[in-house]
Amino acid sequence: MINKIGSANITKKYQTVSVVIVNWNRFEDTCECIDSLLAQKGVSLKITCVDNGSSDNSGSRLRDKYDQIQLLQLNRNLGFAGGYNLGIKEALKQNTDYILIINNDTVADEWMVSKLLSEIQANNIGIDAPLIYYFENPSRIWSSGGYINKQLLIPLNSHHTNENLSHPVERTFISGCCYLMKKDLIEQVGLFDESFFLYMEDLDYCRRIMQTQWKMKVVPSAKLYHKVAASSKGQYSPMERYYYGLSSGVYYRKYINIRNVWLIVPFRLVSAILWTFRLVFSGNFQSIGAYWKGLWKGWTK
Repeated sequence: MINKIGSANITKKYQTVSVVIVNWNRFEDTCECIDSLLAQKGVSLKITCVDNGSSDNSGSRLRDKYDQIQLLQLNRNLGFAGGYNLGIKEALKQNTDYILIINNDTVADEWMVSKLLSEIQANNIGIDAPLIYYFENPSRIWSSGGYINKQLLIPLNSHHTNENLSHPVERTFISGCCYLMKKDLIEQVGLFDESFFLYMEDLDYCRRIMQTQWKMKVVPSAKLYHKVAASSKGQYSPMERYYYGLSSGVYYRKYINIRNVWLIVPFRLVSAILWTFRLVFSGNFQSIGAYWKGLWKGWTK
C-alpha cells in the first residue's frame, strides 16, 4: 500500500534533492534521521520514507507524525536493496537530478547535504558521501571509504578510520550508509542488486561503478553520525553475522571465476576461520552458528 503524505516545502532559490530513507521497526531512530534532514541548510529536500513492512506500527506512526514527507508503506520487508530501489524509483519520477539515500540509523550535520551537493557538481563525479562518525563517539571516524582490491574483490581497509582527511578524496568503495547520487549515474548503472537482502549491496554497487567512467568521492566537510548496526540489532549479533555471511557468499558467487577462484576460496576460508575465533573470544557464541549458516546458504543457494 502506498500512502502519499503531502510534499516537502520547497524554497525555490535552493537546489532540490530527493531523499530516500528506509524504515524497519525503528520509529525513534527514523524520526531522529528525518528531523536532521528537515533541518538541512542551503538546500531543499523532497523526502520519501519507505516503511519496509514494519511489524511495530512504526509506519503508521511516521504517517501521523510527518505531513511534509512521502511515505511508501509496504506489507512485507524487501530488504535494504529492495526498499531503497522502490524509493529510488519513486524519486526518479520527481524533477530532480540528485538522489540522496541515507540509513535511518544516522543523524546528519545541518550542512551535510549542501556540502555534498556542492562537490558533486563536477561532471565525472557520480556519487559523493559524507565522512561518517560514530553517533556515540562523534569525534571518532566510522568510515571514510576505501579501495577495492581487484584480485580479492573487496577493500582490505574498508573504512580508513585513522585517515584524517582535509579535502575531498576519490575512493572506489564508499559505505552505502549515505550516498548522494546523480540521476544520470543511476540511469546508467541501474539499481541495487536485490540478491543482497542486507549488507554488501553497496560493495556490489561500487564495483559496478568501477566499470564506468563515473568517480566516487568522500567529502570530509560533510558529516554524518551513525548508530552502527542498529538495523541488525547490534554489531556481531546473530542477525548481523547471519546476513553478513549470507551476503558475502552471494557477492563472491557473483564475481568468482576461473581466474580468481584459486585466490578467493582460500582467502575467504581463512577469513571465516578468523571471524569464528573473533566471535569466540568476544563471547558471541550464538553468532558463530548464525554466521556459518549464512555462509553456507550464501555459497550454496
